[in-house]
Amino acid sequence: MISFFLASALVGAVGDVSSMQSDHIAFQDNAATLSGSVHVEHPLGTLQAEKMTLQHQTRRILMDGGVFIALKQGGEVRAKQADVDYEKKEAVFTGDVFFTRPLNGRTITARTETATVAFASDNTVSLLTIPSTLSITIPEVLQLHSASAAYNTMPVSAATLKEVTGTIAKDPEHPIAFKAATATWQGNTLYLSGDMEFSNEEFGTLTSDGTALFAFDSGDGGLHLHGITLEKRTTYHYIDPRTAGERYLVNEGIVYLDNTAHTLTISAPPGEQVYYRDHIGELYADIITVAYSAEDMRPEAITIQDNITFLNRVGEEVFQYGLADKVVIDPKTQTVVMSAPARGRVLFVDNLNKIRMSAPALALRHDNGSTSVKGVGSVRFSFLEQELEQIKQHFGNIADWKE
Repeated sequence: MISFFLASALVGAVGDVSSMQSDHIAFQDNAATLSGSVHVEHPLGTLQAEKMTLQHQTRRILMDGGVFIALKQGGEVRAKQADVDYEKKEAVFTGDVFFTRPLNGRTITARTETATVAFASDNTVSLLTIPSTLSITIPEVLQLHSASAAYNTMPVSAATLKEVTGTIAKDPEHPIAFKAATATWQGNTLYLSGDMEFSNEEFGTLTSDGTALFAFDSGDGGLHLHGITLEKRTTYHYIDPRTAGERYLVNEGIVYLDNTAHTLTISAPPGEQVYYRDHIGELYADIITVAYSAEDMRPEAITIQDNITFLNRVGEEVFQYGLADKVVIDPKTQTVVMSAPARGRVLFVDNLNKIRMSAPALALRHDNGSTSVKGVGSVRFSFLEQELEQIKQHFGNIADWKE
């Protein structure tokens, strides 16, 4: 009974401990050591460990073996050792440190080797600093690894991570792998920046030196990827495993992946254009939209719009070129349909076969190395003067207008 009152006075000085349980207790100088299924109720939360030393003079609690803390504002911490300094409002965790907390029906798990937690005056977490490698898992949503991290609750809750790699589970069988120099998680949004790369086996690889925003929604009691937005310079590269055909794209504007509509939209900023190249040819346009399969993310249709100039090459030599307002590419059938709702007519030149075509629409089909072109609507095999001027304006350096 005397030991109980001495311990109560001692641990009260450590930080207003309201209750404690243990199998054994020993006293030395101004410290009490509890061992065997130690359970302490503290203003920071519920503390458990195999061994716990409560120091009166320094107001510290040293925890060893099976450390567990149920935090006041929710969430749990597990580790091999912990040093809780109530005077400094700080706790240092070491050895297989696990943080868990609920989020929209799922449990976030973070794992590292060492972490420091700072507490606010109301004993809630104000800052979490992780100087070592960190792994974060949100089941069926996200896996993330970083070299270091910090979580700050003021003025708003946000986690900042350095040297980040991970996967977004768009669906379990076809995740999107990513890496970035830094990442910030705030609310339902993950922000990435610096030296970014996003890859999917079926869709291809995006790289960017700008910023990216992963927007999640919490509908149906869970967390789901809604969309990804990239800003500034972005490149896209893909090799079709069925045809070995290569696709390459460069954009200085915005790239938006809509995970609900299953589309990728690439928009150039004013004064710039998107550059696109595949095994068929290359072109410049204002907007490109890729519709992809919801099952495996394979491109199903590519729609190119506004101020389009296109070129087809044999080696370094341009043999086909022209102007259009809209181009639709079917990757499966290798067909290309060009139209000109704004311009009025598609203008097409085939230098190899000495053909000039002006038509409301053109259909091109590429098969076994050959290309067939079919005009749709009122077709002319010559250009009006204003059409010729348009061609010269865009292709004067490669066009030969000698009859």
